[in-house]
Amino acid sequence: MVYTKEGEIYVCLTLLTLIPMSPAWNSSDVQAIRKNGVLSSNYDRLVRPSKITNVSVALNLLTINYMDIKNQVLSTTGWLEASWEDYRLAWDVTRYPDITDVFADESEVWRPVFFIDNSVSDLNIISDSQLLYRITHTGEVEWEQPRMFTTHCRIDITYYPFDTQLCQIKLTSWGYSTDEIELHPTFSGIITEDLEPNGEWLLLQTSAKKNELIELGANDVITKHWEIVFTIVTQRRTSYYVTGILLPVFLLSYLNTLVFILPVESGEKIGFILTVLLSLAVLLTIITDKIPSTSIEVSILSVYLAITLCFSVVSCILSVFVMSVSFQETSKPLPRWAEKLAKSNIFPSAWLTKCSNCTMASRNKTSCNVQAFNENNDLDFKERSQTEKVDGDSQEPESSSLSWSEVSRKLDRLFFYMTFVLITLETIVFLVILMIGGSVNSQKLVNSL
Repeated sequence: MVYTKEGEIYVCLTLLTLIPMSPAWNSSDVQAIRKNGVLSSNYDRLVRPSKITNVSVALNLLTINYMDIKNQVLSTTGWLEASWEDYRLAWDVTRYPDITDVFADESEVWRPVFFIDNSVSDLNIISDSQLLYRITHTGEVEWEQPRMFTTHCRIDITYYPFDTQLCQIKLTSWGYSTDEIELHPTFSGIITEDLEPNGEWLLLQTSAKKNELIELGANDVITKHWEIVFTIVTQRRTSYYVTGILLPVFLLSYLNTLVFILPVESGEKIGFILTVLLSLAVLLTIITDKIPSTSIEVSILSVYLAITLCFSVVSCILSVFVMSVSFQETSKPLPRWAEKLAKSNIFPSAWLTKCSNCTMASRNKTSCNVQAFNENNDLDFKERSQTEKVDGDSQEPESSSLSWSEVSRKLDRLFFYMTFVLITLETIVFLVILMIGGSVNSQKLVNSL
């Protein structure tokens, strides 16, 4: 058999005619589907697709904008995804195989009525006339609504700034009861694939659950509604707060002890402790302004500041007492407790020296005796001088006895040790409770989801 060039061309054309050609998309088919669906005279968008319409809801989180601790508000940005079946909008895929989906606006299709139950800025129905609804050939309607959510969040400030917060976004549909639509979350948590990191808060865990709300109406009629609760557990990043709040607080608290190192003669004891007292008061005011005014939970940091402020007040009172002791009249005898304190070695002090006035008096007395001895070589005067010297030696313990100023220095050292130990113990206990308690509370909130 001889094959010619014309025969080869004929065979190729014959084979091409046997290959099925897929139809191309065209707007006429889309218009026909819409005309038979959403634009049909038999379609009423106020009528539910079925007796109980199943609606799946998901939340895609984009950013955690801020958490207002003072006003107990959480602001987030994301979008809601909802889908449901409406058999009235389905079409024969074999008749229009090139059309996978069509679009409609909210004025053309039935949709559930949603709003955020715990919103603090907007309680309107979630709606946007500019957004389109995607409809597939099976009648599934898909709706995506971008939105900024500003919701109430009950803030627990007990372990601030090592705190972990649990906040919720509550989505409900009050327009339909549980006998009319069935709400359920698409996923067990919030979609966080596109979440941008926040500089203050770290996302630990999320969840999505549905609850049943009971509404008591007129004549004691009970109506039940479904609610989807999206829960977010966030933990505060503590680096800034450790360097900006905790470290200054610790340093200021230890300044209370330094007032007892300052000598009374400097005249700066009261001014120094009052400056520390005012600094603590200002710091306490700044921290109080950042946390909510509530008596349900009390911040451990506020308690620590209050105790430190009390220490500062007590240090001020003790400083006044030390100064009053130091400026007592020298002729006034020391009480027994002052003598015991001054003679005790429980609180040794290298800077405690004997009274300079007593030392100078002793030196002057010795100098006078030597000068008198040189000028008068008389034996009687010598014996008298020897007698005076012996008498002076016998009276030396009495003349060099402790004075009120030495007692005040002993009190300074006693109060220094006391305040240092108490503030150290207070700080250690505070840090242990704050850090361990914050960690335990964080794990507890995560496990509760």
